[in-house]
Amino acid sequence: MPKIDSKYQNNLRVRTSDKMLMLINNARLSIEARQEFGVIPNQSEFIRGAIYYWIRKNVPEILEIYRETPEILEHKNLKNNQSKKIKRSLKYNQEYIEKRQKEKERERERERFLAWAKSTED
Repeated sequence: MPKIDSKYQNNLRVRTSDKMLMLINNARLSIEARQEFGVIPNQSEFIRGAIYYWIRKNVPEILEIYRETPEILEHKNLKNNQSKKIKRSLKYNQEYIEKRQKEKERERERERFLAWAKSTED
């Protein structure tokens, strides 16, 4: 994974058991985490996102004061990028489905015409 230049200078140290670390890693590698974050988050992104979610759910009034926090902006940016990708993918899929339906309809019309042409020859 490419190294990203970090603007953050503070470190947070967490003591945890191997099982808890495995739980965090499995959770961040889950399909749901990818859907929510837009990418497979690294440990820092995942923990920041989990904390942001807890704050948003339990004490949302704090977010008004700290809405310009870089980590919150980064988390929102990841989510916005994911929603844009989903919308683009849905649009592409819809266009593909419509194209396939038109092709099938043309094929049915061609078969009807060939059947009609064959019946008029007799």
